[in-house]
Amino acid sequence: RHGVYEARAAEPGAGGGLALGHQTIETGLSHWIGNLVVHVLGVGSVWSLTIVMTFAALVLTQLTRNTVAAAILCPLAVVTSLQVGTSPVAPCVATALATQMAFSLPASTRSNTIVFATERVRYGEMARTGLWGVVFGLALIPPLTIGVCGLVFGGQ
Repeated sequence: RHGVYEARAAEPGAGGGLALGHQTIETGLSHWIGNLVVHVLGVGSVWSLTIVMTFAALVLTQLTRNTVAAAILCPLAVVTSLQVGTSPVAPCVATALATQMAFSLPASTRSNTIVFATERVRYGEMARTGLWGVVFGLALIPPLTIGVCGLVFGGQ
């Protein structure tokens, strides 16, 4: 112990997020939200679904742990893509990648919390810098994911 970081099997809060992700499927919440995404937002293609799920992941992962965001949104991406009638691969991969773009707030990742705890970086600075990560993530993740998934898995 003496100042040495001890590795953990899972970060605190991940178990609750995984359970919440599982329950969104078991209770039908993913299906209900998927219907909203399809009918209210008019999502009807792999492109539009990948963009919507990437945006949702980029926003949610700024507010909560990235593992929790992935556990909730990846099942939603799969369920919604099946409702649209497209392959779930690109939307789910894009969602998983976008949940790793947690740069804005201290709650997102342990490293963000550690950086914020040094008191050398202010909350506003983190939020402004993280906003650029969201913008670049939204611009790059959907086309790159669809392109790579199309090459690897043969058409999306």
